[in-house]
Amino acid sequence: MPAPSRFDLVALPVFARAFAAVLRGWSRLALLLLLVVLVRANDPPLTPLALAEALVLFALAPELAAYCVLRAYAARAQIEADALVVERADRVARVPLASISAIAPSRVPLPLPSLTLALRSGALFEMRLALVNPDVLLGALAEAGCAAAASARERALVRYAAARAAFGRPWWLRWPTRIAAFALLPSCVAFSAHQHIAFGALLGEYYLMGARAWLLSAWMHYATALLYLVLWSGAWRIVCELASLLGARARAASVRILAEHVTSAIYYGSVPTLLAARFLG
Repeated sequence: MPAPSRFDLVALPVFARAFAAVLRGWSRLALLLLLVVLVRANDPPLTPLALAEALVLFALAPELAAYCVLRAYAARAQIEADALVVERADRVARVPLASISAIAPSRVPLPLPSLTLALRSGALFEMRLALVNPDVLLGALAEAGCAAAASARERALVRYAAARAAFGRPWWLRWPTRIAAFALLPSCVAFSAHQHIAFGALLGEYYLMGARAWLLSAWMHYATALLYLVLWSGAWRIVCELASLLGARARAASVRILAEHVTSAIYYGSVPTLLAARFLG
């Protein structure tokens, strides 16, 4: 018998999984929609304050709500005595491995990749087991003698989640670098141009109106660049994840790595290119 293993996951009722999936899916789609609105809004343009309010309302709030749903149903699973034991704050469920006839991964990875257990009685296990990398749990189940787990590991969503977990998050993909630090480039260029055009020198506003006005202007340029990059990064993240999911369906293992590198190169390269086009056009 294999040594017991414990897995952190989310054990969701059907309605809660559907609700959290809609919330998280909408929060991602909102980034793309707001980017379209930002590009098309010329008369009047979308102000940074209006954009920030829209981001909070349509993207951040649904994401926080989805996170709260997932936290509410946080659980641990353990394989022991030829059974899968799912332990949640409000209950403990025990499923004998021999009673599992099939394991069906979800079609979309929202709110997280999840597994549905079909039982030999014809019923479905009441909880949907959602976790970042279902392949880890399925591997443990297969080693424990659950035949249904081995075939489930070949499904597209499981391969997609495993490839995503294996790639991880290198420093250049994490938001402190990708958005917060990278926003310094466009904000410094725009701020410098504004100072030279409006006040004649980089420190012109400082000498004319004081340090507070100069720092506030610098902050507004940085905050604006930050908001724009949130949308731009979110759009390319959607492209990357869709390409990776299609690659998993086509059993192309290298698509995740290719998609991450190509979309990141476009993201990082497009910002200075767009800046140059704006100032030289």
